[in-house]
Amino acid sequence: MASEKIKKSFEGKIVTPEDQEQLDRLGFKVFTLSKSSFPRVDFAPDLQKSDEENMQLLQKYIKEKEIQLDLSFNDAELLTEILLKQGFMLTYKLELQPQFTDNNVYWATDGEREAYITVDTSLADKTVDYFLTHTDKKFICIERALDTTKKFNLKKAMGMRFFAF
Repeated sequence: MASEKIKKSFEGKIVTPEDQEQLDRLGFKVFTLSKSSFPRVDFAPDLQKSDEENMQLLQKYIKEKEIQLDLSFNDAELLTEILLKQGFMLTYKLELQPQFTDNNVYWATDGEREAYITVDTSLADKTVDYFLTHTDKKFICIERALDTTKKFNLKKAMGMRFFAF
């Protein structure tokens, strides 16, 4: 791999902090087009079946979708999908924010856009309280991490700077 050869060529040499930072960033990510982490609603009643049969099919469909919500997702893939849906470039950078001790909240930036983001499945009260009082930056989370009250309060306090997927 080219990045490995370049890094090896600097072994044993004095490297400035700036050069070391560039060496640490060598390489690239590979992205593939894959199915979304967010299931679509694509149920359609069968016109050839009775209302009762269609109701049973709908209930089965809902149960299957609920099972999908309980599956664990790859956090990195989910972060990437959400950030892309929010208009971030593939070159975005994530930095874990240590002030959030109850959730894994990242600062995401791509040079043009910036936001706090978490894909934790439950949003702690301390984290919600932080964003209720710090409404100047965009905050993104997954909807299943919120109860109705938290979602309402965040939307009311942050307005267009709050997004729940």
